Amino acid sequence: MRSLQRPAARIVMVVCLTMLLGVVLFQTPVGTHPAQDLKLLDSGAVHDGGDSTPAPSGTSRSAPVPASTVKAIASLKQIMEAMVVPTSDHLFNVGRQAPANDDDWTALRNSAVILAESGNLLLVGDRVRDETWVSSAHVLIDAGSVALEAIEDRNVDAVLEAGNLLLDSCQSCHEKHAQPE
Repeated sequence: MRSLQRPAARIVMVVCLTMLLGVVLFQTPVGTHPAQDLKLLDSGAVHDGGDSTPAPSGTSRSAPVPASTVKAIASLKQIMEAMVVPTSDHLFNVGRQAPANDDDWTALRNSAVILAESGNLLLVGDRVRDETWVSSAHVLIDAGSVALEAIEDRNVDAVLEAGNLLLDSCQSCHEKHAQPE
């Protein structure tokens, strides 16, 4: 796990998680993305896989896969430990030490992406418990999205505000659903 402290290892991890999320959430086979789609990721543009984004020339979009075919793999505890806690800690730590260079900003951006997408994972399959759960997951997605925008603008104050949204999401969910240790 120590190797994840290096920026290159973190980037590889984020790319792998992003590909996995694409497979799980959008049922997109790994390795089938046209080069134009990959350039969207490099440019920092957000690509949500929806029909509002035109398909690159020479390609076509397939019909969305029904949600009932998406299979939840990880437990809630695994999602929290692997994705939500480390990425939220990364955002919260900006208050103690702001990103100092491009690598720091990139790592923070990757955390915001994982955090926002983890909210989507909380809405897959039988993980949904009630309306509070759904609402909290959407606030988590929003917090990650706001953080991502703030990070792209390199606005530390806005990243800290996104952290407040994140805290609201965590508290509202944990008040109702957290199990005592």
